[in-house]
Amino acid sequence: MGSNTSSIGPPCVSMPTAPLRTHSDDHRGRGPRHGAKLVVVVRHLSWFALLLPATCVRVEPYSCSDSTECELYEEGICEPTGYCSYPDGECESGRRYSRLAGPFARECTDETPTSAGEESGSSSTGGGGLACSVDEEPDNPCTVYVAPGGSDMGRGSSDDPLGSTVAALDRAAPGDTICLRTGEYPPIRLSESGSEGAPITVRNEPGHTPVIVGDMGSASGVLIQSSAGEAHEIGWLVVAGLEISGGFNGFLLYSAHDIVIEGNNIHHNTNRGLQGGTVRMLIDGNVIANNVGHGASVMGTDITISNNLIVGNGEYGIQVAGYPFNPDFDADAAYAGGRRCKIVNNTIAGQIDKTGVILWQEGTENVVVANNVFWRNDCPAGACRFAINDLGSGGNHTFRNNVYDNAELTDVPVNGSDVANLADDAALASDYRLTEGSPAIGSGSPIDAPTHDLDRRLRDPMRNDAGAYQYCP
Repeated sequence: MGSNTSSIGPPCVSMPTAPLRTHSDDHRGRGPRHGAKLVVVVRHLSWFALLLPATCVRVEPYSCSDSTECELYEEGICEPTGYCSYPDGECESGRRYSRLAGPFARECTDETPTSAGEESGSSSTGGGGLACSVDEEPDNPCTVYVAPGGSDMGRGSSDDPLGSTVAALDRAAPGDTICLRTGEYPPIRLSESGSEGAPITVRNEPGHTPVIVGDMGSASGVLIQSSAGEAHEIGWLVVAGLEISGGFNGFLLYSAHDIVIEGNNIHHNTNRGLQGGTVRMLIDGNVIANNVGHGASVMGTDITISNNLIVGNGEYGIQVAGYPFNPDFDADAAYAGGRRCKIVNNTIAGQIDKTGVILWQEGTENVVVANNVFWRNDCPAGACRFAINDLGSGGNHTFRNNVYDNAELTDVPVNGSDVANLADDAALASDYRLTEGSPAIGSGSPIDAPTHDLDRRLRDPMRNDAGAYQYCP
């Protein structure tokens, strides 16, 4: 259906609508095994709201593309705004928007809120009103504090912080939020799960910039792996607001479910920015840049990759790798393959030796690639003919409303849908934001689109821009 799968930033998270999962190459590209502790999270993104404390839960809008997606109640129709309405005799028009209709929620169809209408200055080119305003983050207070000058014998409070993430994770219980202060930290190992409705969160303290520094060798910056081993499930984890560099991979995940990776700066790692096998994972609002291998290499089920700036990596920006089930690595078959993944509203630019997205192996199927900007992925002559490469995938993919400057969008056999894609230069600025007159402005679709962009600015419900950034003059 047409449900949106956007996230909310640290400290609060909203999940995608399906299970997620990730893996990668060399034995799937994972590199040396790790025995250290970890904590991971991700299940049905649609179930993830149940994991969060009441102060952190927010209901994401539900957009539609036609009236068949509004049949929850009788006589539901999809309005031109992209939201469902239903009969209501109290409205002059006889119809009222549903409670999931974003800025129009519960309004009569002839009484649209001023923040979304002409009085607020919204337009087809400039945004305004709610659009481009900063999406405020719900309060999710820190429960454990960590600082480079702290002591592991401390209380873990704001005035008596712990000195290491190891001590913090040893103390953490489901529902805890571990906040890191500015400074450098060794690689993080999450090995115990949160619980449904109460994830364990590791994030920056607001206003602080913690840096996770790898050893440039076998250790990844953030490892999410059950203490029982790679083929055992771990879940309900959030990692947000960290800078992660200098590791083998930025993130490495094994059999992880109900995971949120949001608002991180993942750069200059010697293999991939992120790789692993997951179910119901959300990767939203990250900068993934200048890693030696792929920006992100994922396996599993129901993974949403949205609002990311993926730039300057050595290989593909995003790889969906449909590896077959392997009991040495995968808790079950849901963590293998690459099914029902959504790659939406990302800016994928300047990869060095490959192009934007690759759909690899037969287990990769039913992937949605929509509202992305592919721009100047400068791999060797001929290799970048396509923005989306296919190497033996299972097909049934959907490609819509992407803006690409490659010769062709894809070499994938036409066994899915290919709608409203635009072959044009997206005219990005030096910081990869849209410039005035960019063909990416207004070229996106509201279907599956997040409600906010990489800067956490609200997207215009009447005009979705392709790429990670909403155009805000």
